[in-house]
Amino acid sequence: MRDEQRKEMRMIIEKYDIEIIGSGFRLGFSRLDGLDKLSGGFTTRNPEEMANFSKIVGKDPTNLPKSSIGNRLSNKIGDYDALRDHYADKREVFITLDTKDYLHITKRAIYFECLGLKIMSPSEFLEKCS
Repeated sequence: MRDEQRKEMRMIIEKYDIEIIGSGFRLGFSRLDGLDKLSGGFTTRNPEEMANFSKIVGKDPTNLPKSSIGNRLSNKIGDYDALRDHYADKREVFITLDTKDYLHITKRAIYFECLGLKIMSPSEFLEKCS
């Protein structure tokens, strides 16, 4: 995210006391002082649901050819892990200002239709859910 997006997100998180959830730790990509969990994430989904997630959202970025990743592998891993763990834990709404890669605006309707996974910006969430 850009600096102004980080500031906006931090303000919303503090104002509404929103919990930030970490994802599974990835050696070489996760920060040791971050929210990532060394034991990985808990899942309430069955293996078929998780396989369907990979089918709809796409392969884990570490399994993609380097030519399709570019120099932003760590960003793609962070987005993928956050979205996967959010889905695995059956959380209702994924709130983000990010609109690239796995979180692209054009993919959100497909995710909702096929997985029941809602992705919204903070302003969309406040408008529709408050």
